[in-house]
Amino acid sequence: MTAWGFRSKQPCGNLAKCFKEVKDDVFQGDDGYPLKACYPLMLHVFFKFLETVIPKYNDFKQPGDRYRSWDLARQERFIVRMCKILSDPRVTHELRSIWISYWTQAYQSLGQKIASRLNVHPNY
Repeated sequence: MTAWGFRSKQPCGNLAKCFKEVKDDVFQGDDGYPLKACYPLMLHVFFKFLETVIPKYNDFKQPGDRYRSWDLARQERFIVRMCKILSDPRVTHELRSIWISYWTQAYQSLGQKIASRLNVHPNY
């Protein structure tokens, strides 16, 4: 990582080497000029950014694996339980659709089964 001081023309190795703390909240650049910490806009420090690919995590993999690991009777009980919860009159149509889309992302047939029993179309 390369950092430049406010008045410095040469890059220094890192931010810690570039600015040394001096008493009374005054920082001294690597060229010897004092820089006040109370003027952050005057302190221009630029970093060289590294290009990296951020991995996209599948948050629905674990619930889908868990559901698939159950036997058929337990899967059926789970579907009945979720249908009972989502068919409560206090649950809005929008909230019901969101939950069905979550279950569809976890395991497509699970979302389809719940949606068909509730007479709701899943939103993908």
